[in-house]
Amino acid sequence: MICDIEGDHEDIERLKTMGVCLGRRLHVVKSGDPMIVSVMGTRLGIAGRLARHVFLQPDEGFRCYERHRAD
Repeated sequence: MICDIEGDHEDIERLKTMGVCLGRRLHVVKSGDPMIVSVMGTRLGIAGRLARHVFLQPDEGFRCYERHRAD
């Protein structure tokens, strides 16, 4: 789950436009630069510079097998 987004206004707005918002589930598909993530069923490439502004906490609401099914 996305628990915090920090950075300047422009970077935060860019992330929000891509669907990266507080409280959303984010799944890391591939780490690196760019990082590939899945948000709301859509895969996105996010530059490392932007990804560093997004802070996550594990989502304990799903078990491992349910996480794969939800993606």
